[in-house]
Amino acid sequence: MNRFGTHQLSHSYFHVDAKADRCKQFMTITGSTFHPLLKQLVPLAIMECPSENKQFLSVFFSNLKEAIKEKFEDEEFDPTGIICDEASCNWQAMQEIFGRDLVERSKSCDFHYKQRINRTKGKITSGDDDKEIFKTWWNKRRAHWCYAFRPDHFAPGANLAEVTNARFFHRGSVNLSLIAAALDDVVDSLIFEKRYKKIGENIKVTGSGRTFFNIRETELKRISSPKSKTKYN
Repeated sequence: MNRFGTHQLSHSYFHVDAKADRCKQFMTITGSTFHPLLKQLVPLAIMECPSENKQFLSVFFSNLKEAIKEKFEDEEFDPTGIICDEASCNWQAMQEIFGRDLVERSKSCDFHYKQRINRTKGKITSGDDDKEIFKTWWNKRRAHWCYAFRPDHFAPGANLAEVTNARFFHRGSVNLSLIAAALDDVVDSLIFEKRYKKIGENIKVTGSGRTFFNIRETELKRISSPKSKTKYN
């Protein structure tokens, strides 16, 4: 995933989230993206760790960065942006591994942003100091919800990593051992690889799901609608 490349994923966003209960006593960090040929969300990286914090997220991003460079030689992991929730550890780890530029191109999902607003409002009093704190808090996140400040107007409004998490649940991947989880991930990778090769052979392996361009067209309509302008701007 490199925004300057010519690969199918060069314009895709990378969706990151953590899920509890997939493995016993572990948190599962997933990084997924929508693949325009497979027409579905594809996990690119999955890591089991004791907890979701800056330390382990930094390891997750660092390992992903090194793995892509090793696999594709000089290819750098430099996506259009990353979508994650509002947890500060996500943004701290992102900046530590990738730098401020990628942080500025990334955003949280709209739902988690609204959740964070409600939590933050409860801590604000009528004092001038608290008002300034809230202004600073909002200013840092203006690109997370307002189209006028977004570096890419086609940035997704939702964190699609939730789809990957839901897939774990619906197929019964709960309280697995690490070995069983690794086996599931390998099987998924082989299935995705097989489907991708079949597409290259002009064999239909997917349904009539949405394409990358369909998604962008929908997002453009949402941005252009009067309701959207009133709500976000």
